[in-house]
Amino acid sequence: KTTSITDDFAKYFASTPGSIQKKAEYCWKETEKMTKDEQIQTLTVFEKYMLDIGELLYKKEKRVTEIERMRRNNTFSVEMCTEVLDPNAAKYEEQGKEMDYQKEQMEDKVQALRERADAACEIFQEIEDALNEMGYKFVHPKILMAEIMVDGTAHIMERKRQIYETEQQYIDADDEDLGQSVSQLEVAKMSQSFRDLPRLSTPNTNSPKKGVSFAKKQGNLVFD
Repeated sequence: KTTSITDDFAKYFASTPGSIQKKAEYCWKETEKMTKDEQIQTLTVFEKYMLDIGELLYKKEKRVTEIERMRRNNTFSVEMCTEVLDPNAAKYEEQGKEMDYQKEQMEDKVQALRERADAACEIFQEIEDALNEMGYKFVHPKILMAEIMVDGTAHIMERKRQIYETEQQYIDADDEDLGQSVSQLEVAKMSQSFRDLPRLSTPNTNSPKKGVSFAKKQGNLVFD
């Protein structure tokens, strides 16, 4: 009987290492699976984070560009005030200062977003290495972020191009009018007759004539 108990203990202790090893392997596989799932989940969260930053980044960058365009127009308006007798030069200058402030604020936000994206990529590096090591295929979120920024910028540029084409049509029309005015002026100068120039006003045939008339007695202009 003693021999039987001893044999049982011997069998038990002999099987223990194998049992422990099996349980250890099982635990490792489960841990590895959980770790992989967690790393993939981290990738999913990181991808969304980078895409959100990318969308904000290109919009704010283009906002800076738009403020710069508005500032150029504002500068032109200030310079033209004397030419067109516009009394609002001081108002335009104040608007220009506000645009400068807005641009500075927006540039700070853009820089902050860039730094956040770079820092996030560095933090993600460890997860990236682990995913590559286990053979998990994925597109790096920074590449996806760059893609959404390029697509968004292309969309804005197309819209801006349409606006500029419309403005160009107005400029072309003004150029055409100027060309006609130059031609008419040359004709009038050669003939020395103001009648070769077009009327300054368009007569309104539906209303009684008002404006300037000649008074035969006085021989001067009378304003109705």
